[in-house]
Amino acid sequence: MERDSEVALSRPQTLEHLEDNPTDAAKERWLIRRAYLCADANGELEAMEQWISHAKLAFLLLAVLATISGVSATLGLFGAQERHVNVLWTLVGLIGVHFVALLFWCLSALLKNPLSSGVFGRLWHWLSLRWHNTGEHSNTALGNALRRALTPLLSRTGAGLWRLRAASHSLWLIVLGASLVTLLLVLSIRNYGFVLETTIVAPETFVSIVQSIAVLPAALGFMVPDEHMIIAALNGANLQQDEASRRAWASLLCGLVLVYAFLPRFGFWLYARLRLVQIASQLRLDLSERVYAELILTELGRGKSAIRDAAPSLRGMPQVAPQFKVAGKGAIIYAFELPSDHTFTAQARDASPPASIEKVETGGERERAIVSLSNQPAARVLIACDDRLSPDRGSLRWIVAISSHAQELRVLMLAEQGNDARSRGEVWRESLLAIGLDLDRVFTDEKSAMAWVGAHE
Repeated sequence: MERDSEVALSRPQTLEHLEDNPTDAAKERWLIRRAYLCADANGELEAMEQWISHAKLAFLLLAVLATISGVSATLGLFGAQERHVNVLWTLVGLIGVHFVALLFWCLSALLKNPLSSGVFGRLWHWLSLRWHNTGEHSNTALGNALRRALTPLLSRTGAGLWRLRAASHSLWLIVLGASLVTLLLVLSIRNYGFVLETTIVAPETFVSIVQSIAVLPAALGFMVPDEHMIIAALNGANLQQDEASRRAWASLLCGLVLVYAFLPRFGFWLYARLRLVQIASQLRLDLSERVYAELILTELGRGKSAIRDAAPSLRGMPQVAPQFKVAGKGAIIYAFELPSDHTFTAQARDASPPASIEKVETGGERERAIVSLSNQPAARVLIACDDRLSPDRGSLRWIVAISSHAQELRVLMLAEQGNDARSRGEVWRESLLAIGLDLDRVFTDEKSAMAWVGAHE
């Protein structure tokens, strides 16, 4: 969509938790932020930005070609050596082709024909895809994934069709604008005579035709030749035309191009743009879809007070490794699924050497933490947990895995006043005892935990 970026939301750096009883708008904003972060992490956002960049470059190339086409068409009708202009032939060249193309587009749109997207629009779409797929840094798999995701959305809402229509009308406007500017420039720097040539049409008929088509340009203030000027042009007396006749014919010619070619195309372009804006304003996520509902329920349970695994059976759980089993260096604090606004005290940051603080929320971040510690064990590892959340088997297994690569391991339970943290704190203590972590290795005071972290050498 033009919201292809007009779809230009600022790229979020963090994902905030949903508040209690969020509105549909808040849920939608959260889902969009989450999608941006996920797309940024797996490279889809970069691929989309490259696609948009290629589409802009393709449109710029077509715009340059359209400008050249408009200028060339006008100069071709005003021969370099000719000093007289056949009015009808010039109108057919400047207006006829565009009028036929616009009429064909209107019929295609009424019949809902695929060609209603516009020849120029389809050419631009094909060129942008071709450019993106053959680019130096193109990723075919990501490009195919983006097309599979965007095609149903653009087709269902109609945004894709109107986007191509707007692009097609834009390129036609560039052609017509270049023709009109070139026409004004040519008539400004050279002196032309204007003639009407016919073999079988009566002069009175020509007078009637010219006066009829000149009604709209005259209403906009353009000069119109009178009956004597029209008859004089029919006689081919271009050499005897006075200055007033030349000016009237030149003004009428510009007015006809503006009224019957440029303004109709501009009207359709404006309508296409307004339809795109309307579609974008009505575009909403279907929060009733299962995948969205599950994500929101999971977030509300994780960020607030939901219990992930109610009273899990911990029999047969692996046990934490004994202390001093490995020799490590430095200290690491893992902020395990903590609220995004939590900050640790300066004691951890100002320790010498300073303790490393890493956030762990996703499964991938858990795996990376284990791999990092296995490559370089730490002397002291502190896992800070939010005891508003109940521990599940996956969390406990991760703590056990971390303990195998830490010289000393402690757990900090962070409680918040006003919550029912006591009951879940008891669940945490029972769960940690079940995996072999004695309570003397569990902190409930952040200051004491930071002092222990800062004591490493």
